[in-house]
Amino acid sequence: RKIRVRQRTMTFARNASPFKMNTKNNKNGSSNQYLFITASVVATIAAQWLLRHIRRNRNKEQTATLCCEVAPRRFGGAIQLRPDMYNLYTQLHDRIWDQVLERLQKSNIRNFTIYYHPETSTLFSHFEWIGNVTTNGDKHEEERRFKEDMNAIATDKITREWWSYCEPCQKPFSQWPAILLPPSQQHDPTEENWWAPLICVAHCGYWPIQYANSSRDPEFIPRNPFGRVSTREKPPQNRNISHEQETSIMQ
Repeated sequence: RKIRVRQRTMTFARNASPFKMNTKNNKNGSSNQYLFITASVVATIAAQWLLRHIRRNRNKEQTATLCCEVAPRRFGGAIQLRPDMYNLYTQLHDRIWDQVLERLQKSNIRNFTIYYHPETSTLFSHFEWIGNVTTNGDKHEEERRFKEDMNAIATDKITREWWSYCEPCQKPFSQWPAILLPPSQQHDPTEENWWAPLICVAHCGYWPIQYANSSRDPEFIPRNPFGRVSTREKPPQNRNISHEQETSIMQ
């Protein structure tokens, strides 16, 4: 009797084992597994092809968009810095007045930069003007807008006040008529250039199509030897000013 019970138990265990499958189920399972793997491979290949296609089209669109972006107009200028005025000039420019920067921004000036060459005591300026980007290639409209923006700067009261501190530091080249008063003392904007215009002879391409929202570069290195800066409320001492301007300020 014990032998019979043991045999029945072993038979039941074999029949209940998950590893025991009949031939028909084995065939169906293998077939389903093959189909699943095949479908997965095909789907993966199709997804990769579609992704590459999307990326390729996106790159084409971006390239076309960038190539159609209008480059800003670039301007360079040069003027001599009086050697004994380096400290005052850097005091003024290590932190340019907020009101001056605001006027430049409103007049579509971007990336205004000034370089100094010690051996010749020469200042080189560069700025980009973006007022042309919405003119659709209309040169007359572009010229009108540029003149309008430059006049807005030249007639701005605080900008002229700022210039009156910068001008004693500078010595213009021969393009500025010696008989003319400096720009801060001109009653009306003049066609003459205080800074001598430079001719652009090369450009590497890859122009900017977007600018930062900040008016100050956080990585700018101040150059004043004594760490001095100025504001409109606390300006330096040296200044170009006419008797008429002095009377107006006193009033």
